[in-house]
Amino acid sequence: MVTLSQLIDESSAYDPYKSDYAVDAKDLAFAPSGEMNLPTAYGNVLLKPTEHAYTGVFTRLGEVVYDSPLPHKHMLGIPRNLMAHDLNTLMPMMNSAKRAPWLIRGYDDIARASLTAEYTPVDNTEVLKTVAEAVTNRVFKCEEINRPIVTADQIYVKITGVNVQTQDGNYGIGAMVRNDEIGKGRVAAMGYLKRGKCDNSIPLHSRKNGRNTVQN
Repeated sequence: MVTLSQLIDESSAYDPYKSDYAVDAKDLAFAPSGEMNLPTAYGNVLLKPTEHAYTGVFTRLGEVVYDSPLPHKHMLGIPRNLMAHDLNTLMPMMNSAKRAPWLIRGYDDIARASLTAEYTPVDNTEVLKTVAEAVTNRVFKCEEINRPIVTADQIYVKITGVNVQTQDGNYGIGAMVRNDEIGKGRVAAMGYLKRGKCDNSIPLHSRKNGRNTVQN
């Protein structure tokens, strides 16, 4: 059975490759190849944006310049050199009210997200360590972990604390913990119920569970 320690190790292995850059929108530029050209105190850094990172740029830039997000599918269909030219032309038009630093989240040579400065990062590894500490302190039990997902960007972990046998069959009761580092989800913890030996489960959630960290 997979353990929380193994999941922490798996998540921690991604961490050395992660980086964050606070860049003023008017200073954010794009190379002809479509890469982000980020000014830093140690010189410029080139990052290859994911589709999600591009979408963040299209959304916020369009809202300021045109009062509507740029259509990301259309923009992604433009040759990279022409798209870079268009973005570099529009970026200086960001008005002063929108020039608070953007948060560009990197992984190795990839820009994995383009977020606003108001975005509050919550680290996957720290969430898992908090869960492990809760288990150690017997806040709740961990009998088994069901089909966990741990990537550089997200975690999704279902922990069965107790198995109960009823006249309707066997049930597992536990907690589901999730987090997302690139603005696609929310950090949350909620109860869950699974039936029998299968790993399918029903999360018992509400909007009060966790903190919203979504940015489109």
